[in-house]
Amino acid sequence: MKSPFLFLYNDWCKNWGKCSRQNLIPLIDAASDFGIKYFVIDAGWLEPSYEHKKIFEVKKDFFPQGIEEIVSYIKQKGMSPGIWFEFEGADYEVLSKVMPDNLLKRDGIVIENMERAFLDFRDPEVITKLKEQVAYFLKEKGFEYIKVDYNENIGIGCDGAESLGEGLRQNMLCVQEFFRTIKAINPQLVIEICSSGGMRTEPSMIALGDQVSFSDIHETEEGAVIAANMHRVLQPSRSQIWATLRQDDDIDRLVNTISKAFLGRLCFSGDIELLDSLKKQYVKKAVSLYEKCVPIIKDGETFYLTKTVKSIRHLKGYQAVLRQNQNANIAMLVINTFDNNHQQIIIESKLLDNYKIIDSLLSPEISAEVNKGSMIIKGMKKYNGAVLLLQGENK
Repeated sequence: MKSPFLFLYNDWCKNWGKCSRQNLIPLIDAASDFGIKYFVIDAGWLEPSYEHKKIFEVKKDFFPQGIEEIVSYIKQKGMSPGIWFEFEGADYEVLSKVMPDNLLKRDGIVIENMERAFLDFRDPEVITKLKEQVAYFLKEKGFEYIKVDYNENIGIGCDGAESLGEGLRQNMLCVQEFFRTIKAINPQLVIEICSSGGMRTEPSMIALGDQVSFSDIHETEEGAVIAANMHRVLQPSRSQIWATLRQDDDIDRLVNTISKAFLGRLCFSGDIELLDSLKKQYVKKAVSLYEKCVPIIKDGETFYLTKTVKSIRHLKGYQAVLRQNQNANIAMLVINTFDNNHQQIIIESKLLDNYKIIDSLLSPEISAEVNKGSMIIKGMKKYNGAVLLLQGENK
């Protein structure tokens, strides 16, 4: 039985904006086999309809039987369907044809940033159209999850108030009210806050969502550091950490990739349908361990057992993060190495007293033991990861 807390698969790092019925079906099958809860269709599913004055229309060539067929198939496989939207801004050419009179301006000129223009959410016509094209679309098609992206911004502000900054503030208040409208129309909807990864990790936006994307660093080693740093500003249970799996990953890389996602809400992406049997075993092992760690991720306290990394772009040493649920007498230790000097790591901390290891996610060459309050990990190489589930020996 799947926990309602649990994790996601997002197709972005597999299809890179070219999702279709044909290439989603194998991913849906694989995701279901791993026990994933939410399957999220990312960008690439939509095209504008100039005839009907719509920003968002499902690509008929990619989804000949409609996107509702895919929604139904995801549900048949025991998962909740999700979809990507970016509704505050869109391609300038699209908006200039579909809603030319409803765009944000600065000094009387339409604001354009990286070929994007932006809708004026203070305009009642914008809200009316987006309620139809976003909020009711989600309801009618049966989606249970939305990833809301925002990849460019309007800069210092917009016209329509006594200053550009006040125009920006007013527009953002209306944007946030539209988030509430989406939720009112879709009460059970899970909302992910995203903005080129983690650029909206800000209290008033965090409050509008159930999950917040931690970063767009999906496939590089810095992700482990950023995931750990997010604990300072966001509950890990709401911090979505991506684990992008590749067909040619060796076991070391696969374990390291997944390990960082234990620092938050696990989101898989990548080649999950192409993994060989051994790699599938490791993924299923990770899923099983993650389920056991849910009480710690959800209700715990974080302790950094190593010094703060001095340079995220030039990683050295290793990182060890302990998350402890004292009420349940359990803890989780996540370790990630960044260079080759770690054939034996000894972590000494009073926080480790009276714990024993009851489960783990480790590469085959790595071993771990607790001895008198010291954690001893052997065999870790450059860019290795490890997750240890700990049980207190004395209540």
